[in-house]
Amino acid sequence: MGEQQTRPAALSSEQRLELCLIEERMGDLCRRQIAAERLKPSAFVREALGERPTNARKLEAWNEGAEAIHSYRLRNGVRDPRRALGAQPKEPSARVDHARAQQAIRQAQRRLELGRQLGVERSIGIERGLEIGR
Repeated sequence: MGEQQTRPAALSSEQRLELCLIEERMGDLCRRQIAAERLKPSAFVREALGERPTNARKLEAWNEGAEAIHSYRLRNGVRDPRRALGAQPKEPSARVDHARAQQAIRQAQRRLELGRQLGVERSIGIERGLEIGR
């Protein structure tokens, strides 16, 4: 017969509490990094999203893109100073997370109308995802 698959053990109440605390801390770190981006955007955020807009609708899209970048970087320990999402991961589950983050950034880029503002060459790169870590 086939191999029995082992299921991960259910988390204890202590482990669930620890997980909640870790998630809360990561959320706090992400909010702090986004607040810092608003004051002085990093090179990789400017490359992916452009300068921080003053238009309220575009500002919302920019903030969502910055949040997607920083939450991905925190979850995956990305330290690359040039690429928003770092290198393409090798593990399948990490690739799924990477693809989701790229999709969120592309949505923000479309809402920011970056192709029209940044010129033809940059818009081609954005659509291919070159600026965000491919």
